Amino acid sequence: MPKTKLTSWLGSGAITFPKLIFLLIALGSAAAVPFKYVQSIAIEDLPIYFAAFQAAVCLILFWLVPKPVPPDHLFSLDLRDVIAPHCLVRRLQTGKGPYKLILTQLKQTRHQVEQFVDQVDRKFLGALVEDFNRMIAGKARIYDPDLFRDIKLSQETLNIQNDPTAPSIRANRMLIEDLFTEELQQYPRNDETVNRACRNIKLWIQLMFLFWAIYYGMTAFATHRTKLETLQTPAPNVAASVVPSQLSAAPPAQNQSKPKSREARAFNLVLNILSTLTAVLIFFLYVEMSELTLVDQATKSWVQPQTNPRQQVRNAFEQKASFAAVALLVISANTLSVIFVPHPTFIENFVDTIIACGSGIVMALVVGRLDSKFLDPGTWAVAILYLYAVIQPVAIYFDNQNSRFYATTLALFLKAFLWLVFYWAFTDGELWSYVVAMRKLLLGETPTSAEALSN
Repeated sequence: MPKTKLTSWLGSGAITFPKLIFLLIALGSAAAVPFKYVQSIAIEDLPIYFAAFQAAVCLILFWLVPKPVPPDHLFSLDLRDVIAPHCLVRRLQTGKGPYKLILTQLKQTRHQVEQFVDQVDRKFLGALVEDFNRMIAGKARIYDPDLFRDIKLSQETLNIQNDPTAPSIRANRMLIEDLFTEELQQYPRNDETVNRACRNIKLWIQLMFLFWAIYYGMTAFATHRTKLETLQTPAPNVAASVVPSQLSAAPPAQNQSKPKSREARAFNLVLNILSTLTAVLIFFLYVEMSELTLVDQATKSWVQPQTNPRQQVRNAFEQKASFAAVALLVISANTLSVIFVPHPTFIENFVDTIIACGSGIVMALVVGRLDSKFLDPGTWAVAILYLYAVIQPVAIYFDNQNSRFYATTLALFLKAFLWLVFYWAFTDGELWSYVVAMRKLLLGETPTSAEALSN
């Protein structure tokens, strides 16, 4: 089936809306670097402004996650869909009524079908598939009530044939399948199940960007509070008259020598909770893209599965529940340490490491799904996204304030690029095709053209 690679999609045509959004975010991220050296801006204010900018960007990307759409080529036939080529040709050769109608509309292969003896090679079969796709994609419908009176059609096919608003390409594909039920692979007709799976993927992505927006908003607020507390800290000669609980957290350079205030630790706890919940959402996204999470209400809409789909759905749910339980354990340990341990530097550092490594791992799992041949945005795009997975656990060890600033700047650019890849997959139909292909793979419906030709 035809596919539009991400590189072709990015390089085709003028600047489109998603490309413009990504370009503006990339320029905004890059512009933050020279601002560090502008003397008119207080250096301590830059992290506040940049965190607020990151929150605004993630909130915008949250609203701009598009609706997944099915591609037209999903209704076209592929060589892999022909599971009994010899029977298909013989049915056309000896059939009457609607089969004769199909034969008369073959432009490239009608003569070969009529003269067929006993051999179907790949070239002939490819040309025959092209003829069928030309009929399926035609503006006119193949269906004729009188001609198809004696042919047993499914109720779903009859409903769509009698619906003038239904797309002709889908109506023709369903009619072709009812005519050749044993010769052609059946299209997964339960579009609602595929649509629900795509909507679930969209939901986890939206929530992921929403939690990132909240995280950066809280970061900006916490940084602003720390600045105010630092400015309000009395000079050393009057420090004895100040209540200890009002002292602010020490600047980053002195963080290792002075313990954090309870308020600073509380803010850090909130940020850790947000990071953990974001990692849970990303893991849910991975499960949605890699496992069977929905069972078709009408099993007749799919080829009879070779595996137990309900058991697969239960396994997917158990994976989500297990990861959520681990995340809850991490959050609980962090919360208890803040409440009951006066200066839990080791515990907080350990929790930070666990959260950062977990976030990097789940992001790598999602990128691995994007690297599937059913999506395949390209090697360079996958490499960029893997970079994002790598910098998350590494960034917490950037003690230098400048290094941490550059890491977060790069991370914002990579978040925008991740959004752009999903935008391409959603609007170009690649996600829909991916969900259909993965469901067929998980249900054991994977005959190939080579296997069909060998029969």
